[in-house]
Amino acid sequence: LGARALSCAALADVIVWAAVGLLVGAFEGGSGAAWSPVVAFLFVGGMLAVVRPLTARVASGPIGRGPLGPLVALIALLVVALAAELAGVHAVVGAFLLGIGVPHESALARTMHARLSLAAGVVLPAFFAIAGLRTEIGLVQGISGWAACVAIIMVATIGKLGATAAAARLSGSGWMEATRLGVLMNFRPLTAIVVLNVGLDLGLVSPPDDTMMVLMALATTVMAVPAIRLLAERTA
Repeated sequence: LGARALSCAALADVIVWAAVGLLVGAFEGGSGAAWSPVVAFLFVGGMLAVVRPLTARVASGPIGRGPLGPLVALIALLVVALAAELAGVHAVVGAFLLGIGVPHESALARTMHARLSLAAGVVLPAFFAIAGLRTEIGLVQGISGWAACVAIIMVATIGKLGATAAAARLSGSGWMEATRLGVLMNFRPLTAIVVLNVGLDLGLVSPPDDTMMVLMALATTVMAVPAIRLLAERTA
């Protein structure tokens, strides 16, 4: 079940970041706004169809296994991030699309993970702290504001958990296993916060909406572990 959830989440992340890339390209086109969605589509499509298999081949080859592999990977990361910005797509999108091209079982992936874990351990808390500073709970005011926040949480939960459970049930899983998969998929980790920050930076999301969406991400994340434990006890 965990492997299925990870596979579904990875595929969902690819779709989300591809959609974010196209959306950013459409809204950040400036004078070339008419062409920006096309450029963003070509960039995302090129990353998935051309760069991803090429990256997998290089990562599994002599360069990826050699001592220069991490250096080449970092240079490629900076180049792709710059290309993403030039294409009107956020640099984070380009970095993610490059990362999914590296096979997770390759020597390069293990080396990069080991070397970047310390940096990630320092940077990620700082990122969440900045996201917390930008989240203004006071912007959610009155009964109508909190009712909208609760409605967002309910719609997000029903949409993610319900759709996943229904799809799993249609594919042959039992209701309990399908529900447990839906609970795991309803978990919204780092990706949601990153996407919200990108939207806030570009003005696609207003501060009050960003606050409610962050609260939704936190609520669905917090409820995941108790819910999966409860379902595990019922099947024990």
